[in-house]
This record gives sequence, C-alpha cells and structure tokens, in this order.
Amino acid sequence: MQKKNVTSLIGEDYLKWQKGEHIILDCGTGTGKTYFVIRTLGLYCAFEGKKILYLCNRARLRDKVLREVNSMRLEKVIDVMTYQLLQENNYDEEELIDLVLGYDFIVLDEFHYIESDAWNGKTDIIENLIRYNLDNTSFIFASATALNMFSDLKRKKIVKQSRYYRLSRDYGYVNKIMLFNGQGSDYVQELLCSIPDYEKVVYICSNKEKGYQLKQSLGDRASFICTAKDYRNEKEAIKIIGTEIVDGAERELVSFDSQVLIATSVLDVGVDLIDRRIKHIVTDFVFIDLIEQSLGRKRELDSNDTCTFHIRNFDNKSIAGIINGKKARIVNATNIDKGEFDELELNNRIVVGLEDSKMIYDNVDYDWVEKKYILKKEVNKTMLKAERNMVDELEVIKELGFQNCIGMRFRGLEVEVVEEVKERTRLDELELYLKNIVGISLTKDKQEELVKMVGLKDSRNRLQKSISVLNPYLEENFGYKIENKRVRIEGKQITVWILVDILEVLEVI
Repeated sequence: MQKKNVTSLIGEDYLKWQKGEHIILDCGTGTGKTYFVIRTLGLYCAFEGKKILYLCNRARLRDKVLREVNSMRLEKVIDVMTYQLLQENNYDEEELIDLVLGYDFIVLDEFHYIESDAWNGKTDIIENLIRYNLDNTSFIFASATALNMFSDLKRKKIVKQSRYYRLSRDYGYVNKIMLFNGQGSDYVQELLCSIPDYEKVVYICSNKEKGYQLKQSLGDRASFICTAKDYRNEKEAIKIIGTEIVDGAERELVSFDSQVLIATSVLDVGVDLIDRRIKHIVTDFVFIDLIEQSLGRKRELDSNDTCTFHIRNFDNKSIAGIINGKKARIVNATNIDKGEFDELELNNRIVVGLEDSKMIYDNVDYDWVEKKYILKKEVNKTMLKAERNMVDELEVIKELGFQNCIGMRFRGLEVEVVEEVKERTRLDELELYLKNIVGISLTKDKQEELVKMVGLKDSRNRLQKSISVLNPYLEENFGYKIENKRVRIEGKQITVWILVDILEVLEVI
C-alpha cells in the first residue's frame, strides 16, 4: 500500500485557498512538504502568474530546495532564501511590508526555527511578518515539530481549523524504542559492545562537549559534526574539531565512513541519512519534538531497511530540575524587562545564566535628557516566549510521564526500558539537576530541594544541610560549589544559595 503524503492529503484543496488565508502543514519528516510546495503549488502559481517566497532555516536546506526549483524551471516563480539572510538585511517595517506584498505565498519551512534559534536575537522579524496580516499574502507554516506553535496560531485564529493539515511520519521501519537511563555518551559506548561491527550508530546529542569527548574516546570509530555556532566562533570550532564542520556549502550528507556519527542538532533538517547499515539512532533530548526531529533523519530504502531508536529516559525529578531552572530564568528575564532590577542587582549573579543563554543582552541606547549613550539590559522576547512554551511542555511531560509521552508520540511502536545500575543513574540525574540551577538564586524551599537531591546523610541517617558538608562532595564529584549571597527580591534583602561552576570561576580569575 502506498504511503500517504502531503500532496495526496491536500488534494485539490489548494485551489480553494483564498488570498490572505494562512495554512499549516503539520507533517512529519519525509512526507513530501517541499515536493508539494514546488511541484504542485509552484506549477499552479506559474500558470496563475503568482509568486512564492520559500524561507529555510539552514543554508544546506536552501540549496536542496533551490536544486528542486531549478529542476522544475520555476526560478521566476519561487524565490528561495534563508531566514538569516532576511534578518541580516535589517529591513525596517515599511521595507518588510513591501517585500511581503511581492508574494502571494510565503513558505515558512521548519517553522520551529523561530523559537529554537531565538538565541540569535533576530527571529522576531519573522513574527513581524506574521503580525502584519496582509490581505493578499498567505503564509504556509511547515514543520514536523512545532505542535505548540501551531496550537498558538489556531488559538489566535491566525489559521482556521479547515486549513490545518496534519500527517504523522510513518515509523514502520523502526523495530522498537529502547529507553535508557544515564548519559547518552555512556550508553553509546555500551551499545557498541553489544552490536556487530558492520552496524552503524547515529548519536544526536544535546551536549556538544560530551559528544566531542565521546568522539575522542572512540577515535577513528567515530565522526563528530557540528556548526561553528556551537562554539564561540568558527576559528575555535576548527581548532576543536578540525574540518568536520557542517556549513551551508556542504553537500547533502547521505552516509558516513565511521561506525558512529556523533552530531549536534545541526543534523535536524536538510540532512537525509540513507544507509542500510544505520541500525541504531540514539538521542538524549528531553523535548518530544526535538526527539522526533532527530530520529527522523534516517530515510528507509525499503521494508527491510530497519533500525532501533534509543532514547534517554527522564524521571520526574530530573524534569522538575529543568523546569525550576527555566522558571527562575523566566522570572529574572521578566523582571529585567519590566525594569525592576537596579544596576547593582543586574551585576549580581542573580542574572547569571541569562546572558549565557542569550536571553538578555547589552544594548546601546541614547539618553536625550542626559545627552549621552547608555548601556541597557534588553530581553530577547522571542526567546523568553520560547522558554515559557518549553516550561509548559515540560509540565505536561512531567504530569503524564516521559515514557507515556514517548508511547503517545510513537504510537504503535514497542517501547522497552533498559535496566541499568541505580546509583549511576541517580548521579546522572543529579548532575542534570545541578546543571540547570547554576547561577540561580535559591531561596529556602529550593535550598531544601537541593539538599534532598544531593541526599548526603551522616552515620545516623540524618540529611546533611550544611554548605560546609555539601561543598566538598559537590566540588569533588561535579565541579560545583554553593555560595551564600545577599540579594534583594521583591524589595527585601534575603540570603540565598547560588550554585557556582568552579571551572567558570577559575576562567574568570
């Protein structure tokens, strides 16, 4: 039986789309979103004298779309560019409106980019495009992993239910899903001990440092790819990983020579892995959309081209730790946006973590009263919105349980939990928890939570709450220490704990 695709799902509906009417293509990877836009909608527009602007989030994906456009001789009908190029042109509002008016359809491919890449401080221009809501231009929002964003578009009545097209990815080529506890890098090494040498493994990691460390330990058995943006700059990236940087000019990745491919989220779009020897895909993201995006990179050749998904399991304690860290950053960013921090507080470690995540940044503004330039803290509002959406998603995952969420998203697939040593798993989850509270002001209730998570007890089984006892353990095992700080919260001076990364402190010194 032929698999359903976007073209067959929409049928002739596109002929009924009205000017200014927006469309959602909530369709999995490999379901033919690009095929429909170019070969069906593109040809229709060619006959009707209409134009399409196709926006991509990666140069590699842009090049792929351009090749398809050129093969159909639709260069005069479909313009293709990256979101980044649009952003770098620094259009003012009038120029942006003029640009939009030149097109009948604007395709926002990989629409999740607006939030996932909000760290670059420029994705708000895309939101401005949507906000204009012009009568003659229709937006096509396309992504396999933007469920929350699509729900928001429907709730705000930007897109009607009748123009919401959903098609899930067919995972018939997947044998089963293995949920593992602990670090993804440790699991990959254990996996390699149990599989034949001819089977290949793709590991899409959430932590680039641990991914690169795994590459170093595996040597020639592994390849590691990332983008220059994963490091401070391109020179640093080249110094660290040599020439294995994926840039916009690189050809489409089909396979790899080593047994293991370790990659950051650079492997999320525009990359199709086509190799019968790829039998295992491992990922350690907590967000379900990112998991699905990662796992969808393999394209099956036929019914015999199967593989196994390996997904890191998260318990509610570790999810709660991530939630708490994000909530604290959201509160601080919101207060900064409202101007509720004075200069002293802005220099306090209460905002540490916001700058690192690029949720806040320095902006030079001119004070016409004082007649001088001043440095102000600004908040990346798109990123702040993305953080709130992530918290909402994590709350749902926590309520339903991570395993249940995986089962619901990959309905029909067998899910098996890999049993591992409990103590190592506990330490891994504690490490994740600690990482997410670094730089955050911990009030009394959060201090108690930290004490319980560490779980140090004396000979009489009493929980240890003293910093003097906790710090030696945290320093030796995790590279963190607790500092006492006096900060002002809601106008009151209180003592808080702040977890400090020792290595970062040493780098500053």
